[in-house]
Amino acid sequence: SLGSILPDIAGRHILIVGGAVGRLGRKIAQVYPDMRVTEIDSSESMVSIANKLSAEESLDGRFISVTGDGFNIPYEDIV
Repeated sequence: SLGSILPDIAGRHILIVGGAVGRLGRKIAQVYPDMRVTEIDSSESMVSIANKLSAEESLDGRFISVTGDGFNIPYEDIV
């Protein structure tokens, strides 16, 4: 279960690099409703799908997917 893998990160902001359609990030946002998840992926189509699925699952404000490069991450406050 996610709880056994991620026990001490509730309430944090995490980044997933190469998130594709956001399956893992959206699941984390569902299991930990007080957590923010940002995924970065180089494919605009994957980012679009991930954000569409996130909206359908009412994860607004808890999950976002952005187009970007995992070697140039523009975030500092992320686990």
